Amino acid sequence: MPQKHDPSEMFRVLGATARLHIIELLRRRGSMGVTDLADELGVTPAAVSQHLKLMRQSGLVTKERDGYRVPYSLDADGLSSCCNMLVDACSCGCHGAGIDGARPRSPGACGGKVTLEALQERKSALEEALRNVKSDIAALRKATANEKDKPETK
Repeated sequence: MPQKHDPSEMFRVLGATARLHIIELLRRRGSMGVTDLADELGVTPAAVSQHLKLMRQSGLVTKERDGYRVPYSLDADGLSSCCNMLVDACSCGCHGAGIDGARPRSPGACGGKVTLEALQERKSALEEALRNVKSDIAALRKATANEKDKPETK
């Protein structure tokens, strides 16, 4: 069995596109069950279960039984370990600004020349990230409102 939080195992597991999609879904929507993930990905629940098993063993996701439902969520420690390793390895000087540039970053920190085109591209990426955040907030508000509207069962 792979060792939990072993960097080489985590990066190997992240080599599958479907697993990256699972991480993105869990990041955006929170805990999800196998069936919901399978529906979103357009694959069988068995395939999702196999992906989740490897992801859990390597420390990328956790599961918690809730009656018959077994929701999976991101393992913050595991993902933080991966992220920190990449940030430490980065030599461009961006200090982990990331692809989306959402974290503070000085212009030219990566050693590249600052151009108007580069700044406009960064602006567009940040605007898209903001739209995604607003969409996530609206979805959470809607889900919360729906939970409040459900009648209590005893």
